[in-house]
Amino acid sequence: LPDLETLRIPIWIRMSSAVNKVELHCFCDASEISYGAVCYIRSVSVRGRISVQFVIGNSRVSHLKTITIPCLELCACVVGVKLTQQVKEEIQSEINRIIFRTDSTSALQHIANVSRRFQRFVANRLNVIHEFPGV
Repeated sequence: LPDLETLRIPIWIRMSSAVNKVELHCFCDASEISYGAVCYIRSVSVRGRISVQFVIGNSRVSHLKTITIPCLELCACVVGVKLTQQVKEEIQSEINRIIFRTDSTSALQHIANVSRRFQRFVANRLNVIHEFPGV
């Protein structure tokens, strides 16, 4: 059990060799008590057959300190970016498109606003998100 933290199991995704297009979809969400993200692979074969597979998910319990829902939604986006990075590093196929989804307009506005200076908590999370290419 002491070595459990260092155990790494690679992500395995079953895909046909005749895949035309691969998309990675990441969904992020939060509530008062938890936040998290989940990633799915959507592949389209050369014959047009669409396949969607769950890849990875992660959730976290909210901090003990009172944190607003918009901040937790931003934390969920950070989890989503980290999961997406992990999938990109481990998947064997080329990913043609990465799509992030959230229902939080405040998180989207924070992410889109690159000119305003934010409080440290928000700014640190935005830095993680902006370091990911294409966000």
